[in-house]
Amino acid sequence: MEFKVTTAAHQDTVRLEGHVNETAVPAFVLLERRLKSVRVAFNLRGVDSFNSLGAMEWMALVGRLARTREVVFEDCGPAFVDLANMIPQFAEPQRVVNVLAPYACRKCGERFAVPFQAAQAKALSRFPTHACAACGGEAAAEVPSEDYCLFLRA
Repeated sequence: MEFKVTTAAHQDTVRLEGHVNETAVPAFVLLERRLKSVRVAFNLRGVDSFNSLGAMEWMALVGRLARTREVVFEDCGPAFVDLANMIPQFAEPQRVVNVLAPYACRKCGERFAVPFQAAQAKALSRFPTHACAACGGEAAAEVPSEDYCLFLRA
């Protein structure tokens, strides 16, 4: 797992990349030392997976940070959303800014993510179709919104 921190306007934005697993512990220690702002936004677009140890360390990190800072989650992709749906303590819904719904084009098979604001995703009975940027064909969500966004309704 790798991370990059940018700071602007009293906010640290942390972009996580890769697999969050047992090797994340030293990275989380280093990350926690680098965060100085009153608000921390985790951009999770690049997270490929969490294993059980990585998920435990993630929850511990967020818990420590939330004691003294506002913590939010942006661009929450399938790896994050799947765990949030299985483990209620993994992500408090009010911390989620937006989710990335997985889509696939019916014409060319291109796969991509479509962002939805948390409030919008929570209210949808189903994800709408989108035009594929690669071929212009119709793309549909690969998951039903009522299942994918279940954790937002908790």
